[in-house]
Amino acid sequence: ANFVRAMKERNGKVYASKPDGTTIRHGKHTFKKEVPCLLQSHDQIWAYHSETQDALLNAAFPAETTLPEMLEAGAPLWIRDRPQLEKFTMKIAMATYRKANDPDHCLLLYAAMKKLSMAAALYKAQQNDKVQAFLQNDFTDKKYQIAAKKNGFALMKKGRYEMAAAMLIIAGDVPAAINVLKNNYRKPLLALLVIRLMD
Repeated sequence: ANFVRAMKERNGKVYASKPDGTTIRHGKHTFKKEVPCLLQSHDQIWAYHSETQDALLNAAFPAETTLPEMLEAGAPLWIRDRPQLEKFTMKIAMATYRKANDPDHCLLLYAAMKKLSMAAALYKAQQNDKVQAFLQNDFTDKKYQIAAKKNGFALMKKGRYEMAAAMLIIAGDVPAAINVLKNNYRKPLLALLVIRLMD
C-alpha cells in the first residue's frame, strides 16, 4: 500500500498525506519547505512505508540540513534504500561542513562512505595540510591503520567522539567505532547511520 499517498503544495506548505487524510507534521504544525521536518515516531513509520521517499526527502529537508537535524528527524530509520541514504548523506555532509566551516564535523560521514579523498579536499581547502596528508595514506597498510587507531583513542579521551569514531573506521576497526558512538557518545541513531552506510 502507498502509505504516504502524495506530496501536495498548498499555500506554500508541503503536505505528506496519509490514508486517514491527515498530514505529516512538524510538532503541532505542518512542516514547511524552509525548515527540516522533525518527524515524530508515528510519522517515521508512515515515511518508512512511503513509495515516494525521494519527494518526501526533497520536501521535508532544505538544502542546508545538517547532520544533527537529519538525526533528529530519524532519517537513518526510515530511508529504506541504501544508495538513496548515501546520496542524501552526501548532501548532509557538505551542508554540515559549510555551516561549521570545519571538515572535522563531517569526517565521520565521509569515512563511513569510504570517500576519504573528498574529506582530504576539504582539509586542503582549510589549509590543514597535516590532516590532508594523513588521509591520503594507504590504510590497507598496517602502519597507517595503527596510526589511525592511536589517533582515534587519543580523540576519544578528549571527548571528541565523532572524530574518534572516524579514525577508528579509517583504521578498519568498525566495531570499536560503533561502540564509541553508541556507548560513549550515546548517539545510537548516528551509530545506525554509520552501520547502514558501511553495509
